[in-house]
Amino acid sequence: MDRDGIVDWAGTDGTIKDEDLPNFKGGDVLYFPTVVAPITVSYDLDIDGLKLSPTTIAKIFQREITVWNDPAIAATGDMDSTAVTIRTKKGRLCQINTTRRAAYGYDQRFEVLGSTGMLQCGNHTPTEVLTWNATGIHGDKPEHFFLQRYAAAYRLEITHFFECLQSGAAFRTSIADGVAAQKLADAATESCKSGQPVKL
Repeated sequence: MDRDGIVDWAGTDGTIKDEDLPNFKGGDVLYFPTVVAPITVSYDLDIDGLKLSPTTIAKIFQREITVWNDPAIAATGDMDSTAVTIRTKKGRLCQINTTRRAAYGYDQRFEVLGSTGMLQCGNHTPTEVLTWNATGIHGDKPEHFFLQRYAAAYRLEITHFFECLQSGAAFRTSIADGVAAQKLADAATESCKSGQPVKL
């Protein structure tokens, strides 16, 4: 029976705290499992359809697998680090390097190099403070995660979305942009599997 003497049977998602048990009347509190449900494994990776075996998932929970380049995960076709080379229709080269093991923060930057100069976009850091001393020049690591890295960008996207809804103006990006990006990703996957370039 509960502490107020109202019910003697109840459902809960958690056990009663030890310090609260003396307040319950009618003897010992007994637990009976009534529901068996699967555990959803959430992950934050830019991939579609990562399928891990029950054994692999169990080893992740048991902390026997702690890195994404573990052979058991690699066997699913997932890749920890990649390098993709793209040649555009105009002959320009694009090199994309990715890794999940940047221990120094969320590193995402790009450079556009041409015969007359270069455009460069670097990482965001929590502060712009640098310490200069005899051991070198030291500053903050890049933002920890993409949520921090793109917080301002997300706010601008939402603002732009509602402004277009109100004014009827065209959106800067469309479904076609997303489809085009997906085609590039699919081509990269096909090229990796075949070992040959893929033409779009």
